[in-house]
Amino acid sequence: LAQRRALIAVSTLASVMPDPFPVASPPLSEAKRHRTSTRGASPPLEAMSISRAARMAGNEPQQMSALEAERRHYRPCVPAVLRVRVRAEPAQGRTTCVSHEDLIASAFPTLYGSPVVSLVPADETDTSVAPRPLRVGCVLSGGTPAAGGHNCICGLFDHLEAFHPGSTLLGFRGGLRGVLRNSFTKLEAATVERHRNSGGFFMIGSGGDLIETEEELALAVRIARNNSLDGLVIIGGSASNANACLLAERFAAEGLAARVVGVPKSVDGHLKSEQVELPVGFDSASKLYSELVGNVMTDCTSSRKYYHFVRLMGRDASHLALEVALRTRPNLVLLGEEAAQQSRTIAGLVGEVADLVAERAAAGMEYGVVLVSEGLVDFLPEVRNLLRELDGALAERDAQDSNSYEGLSDDWLSSALSPPAFAAFSLLPEGSQTALLEERDAHGRVQVAKLESERLLGELVELELERRAAAGSYQGRFSVQHHFFGFEGRCPPPSNFDATYSHALGLAAGGLVSAGASGVLATLRGLTGPPEEWAPRGVPLTSLLAAERRRGRDVPLIHKAAVDLEGAPFRTLVSQRGGWRLARSFASPGPVQFDGPLADEISVCLRLERGEEVPEAAVAPLAAARLAAPPSLPSLLEGDAALAVVAGAVPHAAADELFVAQQLPTTAGQPRLEIVSGRLAFRHATPLPLLGEAPLVIGVVFCGRQCPGAHNVAVGLTHFLQRRGGEGAKLLGFLDGTRGLFGGRAVELGADEVAPYLNGGGMDLLGRSADVIRTAEHYELAEATCRRCGLSGLVLVGGPVSNSDTALLAEHFKQRGVPTRVIGVPATIDGDLYCNSIEASIGFDTATRVYASLVGNLATDAASARKHWYFIRMMGRTPSHLTLACANLTQPNIALVGEELEARRMTLCDIVGELADAVEARASEGKHFGVVLIPEGLIEYVPQVNALLSEISAALKYRQRMGDTSTDRYKVYTAILPLLTPPSAALLASLPPYIRRQLMLERQASDDKAQLSQIETERLLAELVRVELRKRRAAATATAEWAAPDARFAPVCFYLGYQARSSMPSTFDANLGYALGHAAGALVGAGATAYMASAHCLTSPPSEWRLCGVPLFSLMSADRRAGVAVAVIRPAQVSLASPTFRRWSAVRERLVMADLYCNPGPMQLSGPLAAGPSPGRVQAEHAERGRDVAEAQAICREVSAACWPGCSGDVLRTALASLRALREHLDVLEERDQAAMTNPVGSSHRRITQVTHEQMLRRDN
Repeated sequence: LAQRRALIAVSTLASVMPDPFPVASPPLSEAKRHRTSTRGASPPLEAMSISRAARMAGNEPQQMSALEAERRHYRPCVPAVLRVRVRAEPAQGRTTCVSHEDLIASAFPTLYGSPVVSLVPADETDTSVAPRPLRVGCVLSGGTPAAGGHNCICGLFDHLEAFHPGSTLLGFRGGLRGVLRNSFTKLEAATVERHRNSGGFFMIGSGGDLIETEEELALAVRIARNNSLDGLVIIGGSASNANACLLAERFAAEGLAARVVGVPKSVDGHLKSEQVELPVGFDSASKLYSELVGNVMTDCTSSRKYYHFVRLMGRDASHLALEVALRTRPNLVLLGEEAAQQSRTIAGLVGEVADLVAERAAAGMEYGVVLVSEGLVDFLPEVRNLLRELDGALAERDAQDSNSYEGLSDDWLSSALSPPAFAAFSLLPEGSQTALLEERDAHGRVQVAKLESERLLGELVELELERRAAAGSYQGRFSVQHHFFGFEGRCPPPSNFDATYSHALGLAAGGLVSAGASGVLATLRGLTGPPEEWAPRGVPLTSLLAAERRRGRDVPLIHKAAVDLEGAPFRTLVSQRGGWRLARSFASPGPVQFDGPLADEISVCLRLERGEEVPEAAVAPLAAARLAAPPSLPSLLEGDAALAVVAGAVPHAAADELFVAQQLPTTAGQPRLEIVSGRLAFRHATPLPLLGEAPLVIGVVFCGRQCPGAHNVAVGLTHFLQRRGGEGAKLLGFLDGTRGLFGGRAVELGADEVAPYLNGGGMDLLGRSADVIRTAEHYELAEATCRRCGLSGLVLVGGPVSNSDTALLAEHFKQRGVPTRVIGVPATIDGDLYCNSIEASIGFDTATRVYASLVGNLATDAASARKHWYFIRMMGRTPSHLTLACANLTQPNIALVGEELEARRMTLCDIVGELADAVEARASEGKHFGVVLIPEGLIEYVPQVNALLSEISAALKYRQRMGDTSTDRYKVYTAILPLLTPPSAALLASLPPYIRRQLMLERQASDDKAQLSQIETERLLAELVRVELRKRRAAATATAEWAAPDARFAPVCFYLGYQARSSMPSTFDANLGYALGHAAGALVGAGATAYMASAHCLTSPPSEWRLCGVPLFSLMSADRRAGVAVAVIRPAQVSLASPTFRRWSAVRERLVMADLYCNPGPMQLSGPLAAGPSPGRVQAEHAERGRDVAEAQAICREVSAACWPGCSGDVLRTALASLRALREHLDVLEERDQAAMTNPVGSSHRRITQVTHEQMLRRDN
């Protein structure tokens, strides 16, 4: 232990010690270069995991995630010319601007026309770049942070350390306003080292403020002179670098020594030109968005029932949408530039999308993906004209009324806008109209990001299809889901490319300051080549300028490069997209990788622009690599050794044992089973030999929600049957879930059929449907299918509801003498199929990793911009397992755990009050930002809302029985309201209209509950907190200093759902799914039925996992389905006594005020961070289980060996006394556990009593 502690101490010390500037760097193409550098190797992962475990055990917040710690030791490759002292020499002659030359030349008389300069090695005698100490300031500017900003500062710092020893680097805090306030921090080596290769701008913060007025420019000059600055490096976007040009001109006119150098940063890629190949942040953002869009596409082809309209960040240009489209291949992509060129209208776009839906419906596909650029509607001539007139009208109103966003009326709009503009405005839905009239951004523009173009299109397409259906020209079904991917991609850990590129730009900026260049943008040429050959340049900022209308006047700004419709990337899109229109599958690129051969991928658009050929691949590169990475298996399944299934103890039901036994008379009371090697079976118990005579024929059904790793269950079953199923064994996959089972629609799955789906996400191999096997008709159809197909076994893959159906179907089969054995496999991202018998379900680990990565990105963004409160709702149905797991991994300011709120009996007002208290407390310290995690099922834990949901469900059923089939939302609302109790009716009437509509949606077929995924709880809470803060401000009780008219509480809402449930599975989930597929096959072969395949000792390497069969009855208790008493597996709730919750409970008070966000980063599928489960529930609650079980069994064997017939009497008596006492203790513990589950305290979700079937019926009546 002492040695390990010493190792941790040494590793920690080494990680913060500054190192000399590397004189040579290994090439970027080497897969392992970031693990072998002149700065030292990274600390052993064992040491980091020990340290993490120690912090969790000690209830201390983590300082950084494992990936963040590992990435600090990545050392980017450095261009050869930047490894030595450099000087600037002209690379070409006089330059001009993009447009408006008279305006630009008059505004920048000193800088205009400057040549592009190249950085070249300096002679030793060159005194202009002598190694004297410099004082340089740096700014992270702009309202949109980007991955790589920190590495720009690191590169600048490294240049100063290497070539100007003793220099001082000042980081101005909060963007350019930090310059005006003279607010800076001296950046020391330890600070810089902590932020290497990290995302966001939180090192010194950022801001969208600009230095524009004469007074501000004079103040900036005074600040630069007083600080004796030799240089100022501004890392920002188009507006920030235009401001850099303005400052450079003013500094030169005032005779200051300070040189101003810009660094191009732009998530959406619009800061590019012939001289600027790519801005910092675009590569990381495009890869993250490609992962998310690919996951949504896999989800789409798994459920086959939704159209997904996805809007991607990029108001001014569609580069991100183009890059992502080329990587993922959506059915339709709508780019603003193309729409503008063709003078498209809103009606024309709606017709184009409706035509696509109709074509796909005619081909039997009522699902698809439409990709929309964020600025699409802004590019439409009719909308662009509307926005231009709105900008002018609101700017004029600003001058007359400081409170111009209140009291706007249709009369004012109709008079302020031209008839065509007002007509376009009237066409928009009410929510879109409101968004356009809200406060504008820092540049005075209408906030188009709040104009939800994907929702606008979806609503208008739905209306168009209804019109066509009424006319008889469309016969399909159209259901739509909307997504906006924006903030998630601004602050991820930078990709290897962005880390290397931004670091080199920082070095180049330092070289330009050293060489005396000012008013230039640091750039690098040759980005598709090896980094050693990248050529640094300084491009005059004036050559990038054009005029843009801001606040009613023309101002010089960096020209925003739109997608070139004649360029190679767009031409490639045009040549390929025709084949995507009616495609049944998409490309899923998977998460960004930092290790392995795919870690250094470069932007597709960049490669095409530089003349490279990028062929359209059938499978994304990472997916292809995963196909060649077979999962690991427990050692007992390796080779061809014989297997046996041995019986253990008979467990109790989870609760209501009498009722469960009556419901399952033939399958209740079965023992636990373990799959062991045949040669070891005699050591345990009497083996049940696997059936080996007749070939096994097994069917598999994907039930319930999509789940990463489900495909590996089918692959595992296939491989098991090939090796152990007998000659002629086969696997049948039922299409479209239970619908395929009832209809007998199956396909044979051989090795060739399942091979393309190995380690793939989603369930698109077979598809899935609602997890419903309920009625007598369902049982009869399933029985007929199994008999007709001659199935030896039927494996159902799903969550608690699916496995409840599995148990009841197995009982039906056994009573009817059906020879098909029925086995369940636990697969649910919600993590609610969990107990001591089920350590982990397939998919939970992957979902935790993906969601935690996105939460980490958003938290980093919050700490960087410091102006938003992020309200993040997380998928997970009723239990809060995913929310709690992500909270422990990311450390947000607040995480609401529904089970705790219920135990505290908190009302909606209580929750809102506590959130408002936190907002005020942070605001009192100047922190107008934060992160709140909200479980999907939160409202079911609020007593009054839960009661309202129950009454709405009853009212909807009553309407159905009365024959009222109206779907008009207002009619449904008015019909339901009189059927509610007065408190519930009052609550429903008080809620916002959109929440009322969502509460009254059709109930889920699986559990007859509200569609929690469609209820925007995060939006409701954010609005209620805003209202509460306004009430407090009105009552003069707020502790913060608010600014009118905005309360400086700016919430942004997110729903994390579809982004993860069809993700490429983690290594852990891939191994687990594959192992459980083998286990399910073994249980069928042993003749077992009504069992769930499970794996244990999961914190150990997969070779040491133990595979078992858990009797399904042991997981069941009594509940009602549609008013009928039935035995079910209840979703496991978060235990408030669990180590996972205790860890969160111990640190959360500190996290409310502290900003200790951790970013777990993207899921890694190779390298040291890919192995093992995520450091969450499995690690916290089962870390020592495998070791403890092995030790207990070893002791039992030793006692058994000692108690042989010839042992002494003392030995025998001592053993008997001890074992009898142990048995009594175990009986007491078991009785206590049964009592706890039978009579739980304070949980309306677990109201369980020990009842018989007759008592349940009486209670129902």
